[in-house]
Amino acid sequence: MGFLKAFHFSEISGISLSISKTEGFFWLLASLIFIGSEILFLVKISWWPFVAMAGILLSQILIIINWSDAKFGTILNIFLLILIIPAIGKFGFDSNTEAEIKQMELQKSISEEEVISENHLTDLPPIVQTWMKWSGASENKKINTVHLFQNGKMRTKPEGKWMPFIAEEFFNVNKPSFLWKTRVKMFPGIYLSGRDKLKDGKGAMLIKVMDFFPVVNEKDNEKINSGTMIRFLGEICWFPTAAFSNSISWQEIDKNSAKAIFRQDGKEVSGIFHFSSEGELLTFEAECYYSSGPEAKKEKWLVETIQSDYFGEFRIPSRSKVSWILPNGDFHWLSLNITGIEYR
Repeated sequence: MGFLKAFHFSEISGISLSISKTEGFFWLLASLIFIGSEILFLVKISWWPFVAMAGILLSQILIIINWSDAKFGTILNIFLLILIIPAIGKFGFDSNTEAEIKQMELQKSISEEEVISENHLTDLPPIVQTWMKWSGASENKKINTVHLFQNGKMRTKPEGKWMPFIAEEFFNVNKPSFLWKTRVKMFPGIYLSGRDKLKDGKGAMLIKVMDFFPVVNEKDNEKINSGTMIRFLGEICWFPTAAFSNSISWQEIDKNSAKAIFRQDGKEVSGIFHFSSEGELLTFEAECYYSSGPEAKKEKWLVETIQSDYFGEFRIPSRSKVSWILPNGDFHWLSLNITGIEYR
């Protein structure tokens, strides 16, 4: 309206002050910036909120200059700002995780073409050899990197509300590391963004409300390091050629169970894999710190396979149930589905 008033295209009764043509030009520019940001949003350009923020700043300056006539525009700008802040947070969150993923992929080794042969199996416990054959790992090239997609539900306490989530996870198999990013729906319109990662034997966990307000930010301590290493070990079932990794050694427990020991950068964790006689993974269990406070104790962490399916040439767990086995009862806290996977 300021542009129309300045160039006398229309009489605006609600604007009593005179507006110069220079001001009118800037009113037009603010309108074009808002329109441009909306177009960028519709075509999913990630930096649209910064364009919208420029529009808010310019329009607010013009509102202050013409306060008596335009002051109610501040209400609209505040509303727009509330919408834009989470989008700016998402841009920063996604940019940081994408940079970490690229860095992880740059570290991949050159062993992509190595094919698993019978010689690779001889040092493994018999039941692990059976798993390798059942999963298809013994007939394929070693997996180097993995990108998988997940959905499911989680909760933070035994009687808590289930919260749906979607997630992506990236693995570097030959230089053991992963990055998991998720979005968890807390309430309608309110979500959590999370990022867990393991690199060089060091773990990190970051959780933000609406991509902007951090509520958890832990890294590189005994509890988080061991927890993320155990997680990597338990998740090799999704890329089973990792069982041949030099960083993982195996010990037979009985005809259907084997202990895996994962060593990285002077740190060591272990877990027990239980299989059916045919070689399907049934459960993985390990002793992990339950919570991260100073009084945290180790409890049994149990992953159960609900269903297995083929993804490409590999047969892996596609549905899993994750629980804490606590003195006062089992706490089933996560149900997980694999919806897609890419091997390289």
